Amino acid sequence: MVICSTVPRSAAARWHIRRTVLGGIGLLLTACPAPTPAVSSPPGVVPPPPAIASPKTAPAGATSDTAAGGVPVAAPVAAPSLGAVLAAQAAAQGQAAEPVAPAAADPESAEIVKAIEEMYGMAANAPIDVLEIRLDGPLYRITFQARGAGKGSTTTVFVSRDGKMAYQDGFDLRERLKQMRMEKGFAECMRLAGLHVYGLLNDEETRKQLAEIGGFAGAVFIDCAAGKENCARLGVKVFPSLEFRGKTEAGFKQRNYLESLTGCK
Repeated sequence: MVICSTVPRSAAARWHIRRTVLGGIGLLLTACPAPTPAVSSPPGVVPPPPAIASPKTAPAGATSDTAAGGVPVAAPVAAPSLGAVLAAQAAAQGQAAEPVAPAAADPESAEIVKAIEEMYGMAANAPIDVLEIRLDGPLYRITFQARGAGKGSTTTVFVSRDGKMAYQDGFDLRERLKQMRMEKGFAECMRLAGLHVYGLLNDEETRKQLAEIGGFAGAVFIDCAAGKENCARLGVKVFPSLEFRGKTEAGFKQRNYLESLTGCK
């Protein structure tokens, strides 16, 4: 959509290149052509072409809101704030807005960014560099890094627009629930099949085995530090060790092996 304006040419030139996308509608403001006054001529006489006015110099002391000759002109309409544009985009398009460079962040997020820089700066004992600010629905998604930290060591924090609620490293609720159901089902299936994992919680290989099983590995785990008699009875000396249907195997086992051994998925 193109809208013309009667602001002076200097101001119109500035607005000609300003384009704001709001709700998927493009607005382009440009200067309107000056109206041509009607000229009355006697019948049969062709009127002469209109004279081209020579440029005038604005009088000394004239402001940007006063045209040459002292005629007042309405000031340009202020552009909508960055926060309003991003919010309108997210609401109209149903998706997160484009990233905003930290230096161009709208005033609504300035106080939140300062709080994050101070809080995480104290924790890291180093200055914090904000890498990206994004409007993600009703939340600010702010990604930052402690200065001097290596690549891949960024942190993401989600903060409500009013700054009262914040949480770190958000996750997809439905995907997390799906993953937990699968892990629980896998561990319960192996328990019912008769699998036991013997080990020590302070042993690195044991923790690796439990992580391979998933978040519900406790269903099949037996801690040899608490139940030494069980481990001694089976002659378990290597951790972790697996017992299944009277047979004991030492060492870490990958998930695909556990699946083939027990028939659980």
